[in-house]
Amino acid sequence: FVKEQIKDPNFKLVENVKLGMLPKYKYLKDLKTSEIVGEGVITLTHEGLTYNGTKDNQSFNFFIPIKSLPTYGMCTDITRFYTFYNGEFVEFYPETESVEKWFLTTEEIHRYNGGK
Repeated sequence: FVKEQIKDPNFKLVENVKLGMLPKYKYLKDLKTSEIVGEGVITLTHEGLTYNGTKDNQSFNFFIPIKSLPTYGMCTDITRFYTFYNGEFVEFYPETESVEKWFLTTEEIHRYNGGK
C-alpha cells in the first residue's frame, strides 16, 4: 500500500507531534527516553522530513533530506520514534497511532529516491 502511495510525486505524510529531546544537565528518570520541549508538525515528502514548531517556547524548524534518512529509531514502543538532527537526538510523539506508517513510508521513499 505504501509503495503505491509514494509513486505520487506530490505524496505527503503529515502529523502533529510533541518534540522530545535529551536534557543537557540532568538525567532522565522513570524510563523516559526524552523530555518534551515543544510541539509542532512533521511532514514527509520525496524531498525529506521537515519539522515546523517550537522548542523551549521558541520557533524551531529543521529539514533532513530523504537520502540522509533511511529509517528512524524506536527506544521502547510504537508510541514514539526518533532521529538525529545536527548531532542531537530528537524524538517525535505523534498525536495518532501512526509510528509504523512513518517507518514504512520513510524507508520506501528513501529507497525510491536512490537511498541505500
